[in-house]
Amino acid sequence: VAALFAVHPLHVESVAWVSERKDVLCTLFWMLTMLAYLRYARRPSLSRYLVTAILFAAGLMAKPMLVTLPCALLLLDWWPLGRLRSMPIAGREAPSRLLLEKVPLLILAAASAAVTLMAQGKGGALLGAAEILPLGDRIANALISYLRYLGKVLWPVDLAVFYPHPGSGSPGRPFQP
Repeated sequence: VAALFAVHPLHVESVAWVSERKDVLCTLFWMLTMLAYLRYARRPSLSRYLVTAILFAAGLMAKPMLVTLPCALLLLDWWPLGRLRSMPIAGREAPSRLLLEKVPLLILAAASAAVTLMAQGKGGALLGAAEILPLGDRIANALISYLRYLGKVLWPVDLAVFYPHPGSGSPGRPFQP
């Protein structure tokens, strides 16, 4: 899998460019966080949870994409760990206990999202986003982009550095509604 990641055209930037090492670092911390969480889930202790949280925080510092990891950990709790069924909790349901367990991680994710939005806003990346494309168009674009990305994973053709939105005109010209 690592060799495929290294030679696949979609990840050539991450492997070859020093400035794009954040993808590799982010993936490393995602995997380490999941391993630490699996260890914690098997034998819960404060020290194991802290290791999980520290690895998660390091991953967020590498790349804010890790904000979805607490949700992935909830999915792990459901399957394959089966913690929803196996948690005997007096007077409290297992799902709420597992959700409460993720609150510190969700707080870290929210803080990372806030810092990212602030930094991008100061850099001008968020100026006029709502005026350029309506929310429905942006959601549709995200769904189509995911499907296209999956297609390019399987068949990497017509790759480009920049993929403009179909309704934005040319890459150098902003969309005029």
